[in-house]
Amino acid sequence: ELYMCKSDMDNFYHRICLPCWMRPYFGLPPVGKGRQRKWPTMRVLPMGWSHSVYLAQKIHEQIVSSATSLPAAAAAVLPGTPREIQGIRHGTYIEDFVGLSYDKNLLCEVYESLQKSYSIQKLPSNPRKCMPPEKSMMKALGIMVQPVGTLEPNPENF
Repeated sequence: ELYMCKSDMDNFYHRICLPCWMRPYFGLPPVGKGRQRKWPTMRVLPMGWSHSVYLAQKIHEQIVSSATSLPAAAAAVLPGTPREIQGIRHGTYIEDFVGLSYDKNLLCEVYESLQKSYSIQKLPSNPRKCMPPEKSMMKALGIMVQPVGTLEPNPENF
């Protein structure tokens, strides 16, 4: 049977710091008067910025590839990917990671490496949304994955 795991980084956007040179571009109108006047600026990646999803996705992909050495070809969502799972298949979507494998030990190694890397990068996981490798049904990204390897839409989303 298929083993599955998932992780979710807690408040991912709000933990990605903007470089100092970019902060003035994410400022708000001044508040206060006289000497109390302040110009608030964002210090973290704003969720509403059109490039935030792209940057967050690329940051997470880099963390996954450096922490686990999983090749991009192992991604579950690439066009032309064979349907058979050999080793590990994985997917990242912004702050979420999903891993699938018939080899529990291999998947445990990847899961633990990722959790350690998230912690080192000061991007902790949200324990309520994480699931270490197991053989139970998993809901992730609006899809239900069954241990026999079938996928179906999550009825809670309808």
